[in-house]
Amino acid sequence: MVNGAKAALHPGTPLLGPEVLKIVTPDPIITAWLLKVNAAGIPQPEASKRNAFSFFEPLDERFLGLMAEFCRKEGIELLAGFWTSNFFAYLDYQPGDENLPYAELQARLRRMERPAMQTNRLSPLGEFWSKLAHSSR
Repeated sequence: MVNGAKAALHPGTPLLGPEVLKIVTPDPIITAWLLKVNAAGIPQPEASKRNAFSFFEPLDERFLGLMAEFCRKEGIELLAGFWTSNFFAYLDYQPGDENLPYAELQARLRRMERPAMQTNRLSPLGEFWSKLAHSSR
C-alpha cells in the first residue's frame, strides 16, 4: 500500500516500478507497507492481522529496502513505514492465531512493543530500518 493506493504484485513482475509510484504519489513524502494478500484479496482487518507475525519480517525488510532504493532514485524526500510497531516487535505465530480477532493480536503485539520502545530495543526490521536510514544521510 502506498499513500492509501493499492498496487497489485504478481510473481515475475517488477515490484512497484517507477511508473506505478509516479501515478499514485507526486508528493516528496510517501508512506508504504507491504499489503499481505493473495490474488483474490482479503478483507480488512483480516489482511492487517498478518502484519503482526514474525515470519513476514524478511518480506517487510525486502519491501522497505526496495522502496528506499526507489525513493533515492526518484528524489522522494521521506519514506515512512506505516506499521511502525514492527520496528520494535513481531509475534511468533502459534497454531490457532489466525482465528484470533484483530484487536487481540494487536493487544498482544502492544504488550511486546511497549517495553521494547521504552528500552530502545529494536526488532530485526527496526535494526534494518535504522541502518538504512543512517546509510542514506
